[in-house]
Amino acid sequence: NRKNWLPGCLKGSWKVPAWSVAARVTITNRAINRGSLTVAPAIDPEPGALREALHAHCFACAPDKPGGLGLVFHTDGEGITRGAWRPSPGFQSYDGRVHGGILATLIDASMVHALFARGIAGVTAEMKIRYLTPIALGTPVEAVAWLETQKLTMYGLRAELRQSGRLAARATARFMAIAAA
Repeated sequence: NRKNWLPGCLKGSWKVPAWSVAARVTITNRAINRGSLTVAPAIDPEPGALREALHAHCFACAPDKPGGLGLVFHTDGEGITRGAWRPSPGFQSYDGRVHGGILATLIDASMVHALFARGIAGVTAEMKIRYLTPIALGTPVEAVAWLETQKLTMYGLRAELRQSGRLAARATARFMAIAAA
């Protein structure tokens, strides 16, 4: 019985299994300490308020950040977050290739926005990336991310990078929820 591993204040309070993504429950440390739960809202395809409140100065997605990536993401009704970016020569590593750290940032940002679309603010706990093919400068790159699992305040996400329709990188990550205020 999985209910036995829940904190004492939460036992008996679930209507659906705690490990179910369908539950869409966000639990902050404050909520656990109060013995209450905050239920995440339905998917918001343009979660601008949460992004503006917590992420307005982000290197990856702030629109006017000097030297930043200027990423913009949109989420569909199924919770799939997509963003496109055209890498310029300033993000080069080897001749004609985008630096892998910049690609990791693109993946991380897409996953954060997949969480934002569910009303969740989170930070990266761990990420594993498999680079499959180099990403060329000047050609648009599409980042796609989605939530796969949830266990209390930990979220499992997946992402892919595609260039010219070809899968160039894939990633899995775990994010920890943080207080949105």
